[in-house]
Amino acid sequence: MKFLCLLLGWYPLLVCGQDTGIHFEKNQSWSQVKAKAKEEHKGVFLECYATWCGPCKEMERKVFPIPALDRAVAVHFIAVRVQMDSTSHDDASIKDWYATAREIGTTYRITELPSFLFFSVNGELLDKEIGYKDSIDFAAMIRDAQDPDKQYYSLQRRFREGYLPPARLAYLADKAKILGDRPLADTVAQYCLENYFPTLPEKELLRYDHLYFLSWFIDRLHTTDSLFRFLIAHEERIDRVMSKGFAQNLSDGVIAMDEIYPLVYQHNRPVAVEPQWTSIQSGIARKFGDSTASRIVLNTQIDWYYRKKDWPRVIEYFIEKNERYGPDTLGRAKYLLNNQIFTIIFKHSKNKQQLWKAVQWMKLVVDGDPRDAADVDTYANLLYKYGNTGEAIEWEEKACVLAPGEAEIHANLDKMKKGIATWPD
Repeated sequence: MKFLCLLLGWYPLLVCGQDTGIHFEKNQSWSQVKAKAKEEHKGVFLECYATWCGPCKEMERKVFPIPALDRAVAVHFIAVRVQMDSTSHDDASIKDWYATAREIGTTYRITELPSFLFFSVNGELLDKEIGYKDSIDFAAMIRDAQDPDKQYYSLQRRFREGYLPPARLAYLADKAKILGDRPLADTVAQYCLENYFPTLPEKELLRYDHLYFLSWFIDRLHTTDSLFRFLIAHEERIDRVMSKGFAQNLSDGVIAMDEIYPLVYQHNRPVAVEPQWTSIQSGIARKFGDSTASRIVLNTQIDWYYRKKDWPRVIEYFIEKNERYGPDTLGRAKYLLNNQIFTIIFKHSKNKQQLWKAVQWMKLVVDGDPRDAADVDTYANLLYKYGNTGEAIEWEEKACVLAPGEAEIHANLDKMKKGIATWPD
């Protein structure tokens, strides 16, 4: 707790001596909460949760009891929690909010839980966030909700009224996409790409947040754009800012969307007829070179057959990719590799040779980060399906120690000890 206080740095250290967490108003109607906020010249912080929501329960247990966070909230907001579902165990105070909860859900498009809404002293919606927040993220969310340059709805209004500073456009587009408002995200992103990015000097384009923005809205870029040429020309510099392979992955995606996707997908679904892969690859090679064409077509084949659920072909091309280019275990790519190995090979292959390749690739991942329970669990399950039961149990026991609260990992260990399959039939 002392660490948290020092990290937040905003509050007197004596706050850590308190023994209560965030104070949420109880036994008051929505109109009473807003009236109290207005009387005390504060905004309203509203958390939407449900009784079945695991992340909501986790925050209630681990985050809301922290005294320093109570201070962060209480100085600026009246806080209230709203239960979005209904159960037979609800007391009168919960039932009194049923109608209001439905209205809030509809009015403010509550589609993910937990959701957090922030209102001004006059009841105007200023900001929205979604998803689990640990104590650090929660504190940052409270701080950002007071900043007009980070309040989602404030930025949205300023954009529509024509006076949002260009530097805030990318932030608004990113947040709109996170919150699921794809029409607004696309509108702002397109405006940003056409009117903001072309004005930036090279040094500004190489900023992390700008490059990250381009990766989020890759579907708005085209091979004829100056930004695409920028990606190609500054690959090494971009990778130094982001991570190795970032620029190539980004430019590959732009090429694929321009040159391949219109031929192999219709309405985001695979076309009925098998694509002419050789012809497609030749066309791309003429424009961008053989190695680029080969790499992009191979990635598209994995995706196309995956969507068709043609698992033998998916496995074939997935193995070919990793043998040709090597498995990518750096940064966030290792999470994708874990998911692909688990979904493609562990779930859908019984071939010993294929399983052993997957075991070797996951070993590289685990060696790089031996304290990631999800990676260790995948590695253990691959060993088990391959037939190395003793070694598999040893690794799954390590995964259980790393993630004592993960019921599925413990269930897998129990199955291994009983000789029961941990994979679908």
